[in-house]
Parts: sequence; structure tokens; C-alpha cells
Amino acid sequence: MNKAHIENKQYLSSRELSQYMGISIHTVYLWIQLKKIPYYKINGKIIKFNLPEIEQWLREQRFEPLDK
Repeated sequence: MNKAHIENKQYLSSRELSQYMGISIHTVYLWIQLKKIPYYKINGKIIKFNLPEIEQWLREQRFEPLDK
């Protein structure tokens, strides 16, 4: 699945999110476990990520360098 196809979706699976962000699936599961990333748990089992919420979360993770 390519990134353009992923960007056209509103909800992503864990694997799609890892591809979109360029991180390992293990990191996605770790962030879920640590409750570091916004996600939805459907029927107590299926995990989905809302792409606009993920993009907002990413913007909030930005750190400014100290030496401007």
C-alpha cells in the first residue's frame, strides 16, 4: 500500500500508520501501550487512528531549538 492511498483514508490501521509515519509497527504498539498517541479501540479489539488527529498530534510534538 502506498502513501498516497493511505493519505486518502480517514482512519488507519496500525500497519498503515507505521508506513505513513515511517516507523516500525513495534513503535506504534509501544505508543499505544504507553498511551502516547491518540487512537480508537473498536469493540475492545480493533485499533484505528484518525489521520487528522494524528497529524495534529504530530504538530503538537514539535520542539523548538534553544539556539535561535
